[in-house]
Amino acid sequence: MARIVLLKGRSQYDVLRIFVDYLGEAFNQLGDEIFIVDLTNPNRMKALQDAFSFPCDFVFAFNCIGIDLKLDDEYLFNLADTTYIGCLVDHPIYHLQRINTNLNNLILTCVDYSHIEFLCTYFPLKRSAFLPHGGSVKGEDIKEQRIRDIDVLFGGSFKDPDLIRKEWLVLPKTMISIMDEAAEYLLANPDKTLEGELQFVLQSRNFYGEYGILMNNPAFLQLVDSYVRSYRRYKCVEELIKSGIPIDFYGVLGWDRNPFEMYKNFRVHNSVDFNEMLSLMGNSKFVLNVLPNFKNGSHERIFTSMLQGAISVTDKNQYLENQFNDEEDIIFYTWDKIELLPEKIKDILEDEDNRNYIALNGMKKANEKHTWLQRAKEIKELVEINSVFRTP
Repeated sequence: MARIVLLKGRSQYDVLRIFVDYLGEAFNQLGDEIFIVDLTNPNRMKALQDAFSFPCDFVFAFNCIGIDLKLDDEYLFNLADTTYIGCLVDHPIYHLQRINTNLNNLILTCVDYSHIEFLCTYFPLKRSAFLPHGGSVKGEDIKEQRIRDIDVLFGGSFKDPDLIRKEWLVLPKTMISIMDEAAEYLLANPDKTLEGELQFVLQSRNFYGEYGILMNNPAFLQLVDSYVRSYRRYKCVEELIKSGIPIDFYGVLGWDRNPFEMYKNFRVHNSVDFNEMLSLMGNSKFVLNVLPNFKNGSHERIFTSMLQGAISVTDKNQYLENQFNDEEDIIFYTWDKIELLPEKIKDILEDEDNRNYIALNGMKKANEKHTWLQRAKEIKELVEINSVFRTP
């Protein structure tokens, strides 16, 4: 039995907070003793004192929340002589300050193998590991496909890419050109990484030293990343809407004006928290996913939608292709042939037997390999490996 501390912080739609709850339940199933400390609670210091009143085997937090907590100018987790696992569910460029924290026993995990490559290149002394998302299951009966009310569900933030681009139009002319070129390169080369496109664009102008630019100006890539993600979301939704496929969107529509207001088959709803989204997935035939520039990794929406009995529709990458089979347990699309997606969905919408077949296969595979219970086992294995190579 392990003694484990899980840290909670703030997250959009409470997603990461609820992940902590599911992960805690998974560790409990394994017979471990769990302490969940909410760092947004005014009594957090008392909760931390209680959690560390006895030695703990490790601390786990998404996106390295609480990694920089100190007591008398020393990092808390060094004083506690424990391993800290920081699970990055975003690209590392969004968490550089936290990554740079000097803990004695730190493991950084990533949901994408290309993010591991980034850490090994730019932070070679940090220990890192691949840890995919886990799928979440709400305790409700799984509806049959034939009685589900939502054809295609799309949830999350949906922002006008032009509004994002305006944020770099105030920069010097050369910088605008570089950022425009970087965004265009990434859109044209969906298999390339964020740092790869930066290197390509700079070196095409005979300028080198992207390491310093990355470390000192992470907002550069964050803006490009945000623009490309928003642009792809728009293009994917546009293709489906124009073909007449109904989409129910739940989230924040960050546009001056709804770009699809002329289409009655694009229905906009208010944003909901993660638990309510699980119920919506359980009433959907398809759940649409647009990967956030993950070239070789996972996304929780894929696993979670499968576990609710919906068919996951997503752009593919190397990791996902190794896990799933197109039109067997998932629906894949590619950016160079995005125009083929509407007919693919229409054909399956009209074939109830095939829908059931794909949905059941996806649910079975997600249950076998992609739950938080599976991730809890993998986390404990990482801690055991780390203990062998632990710094004295």
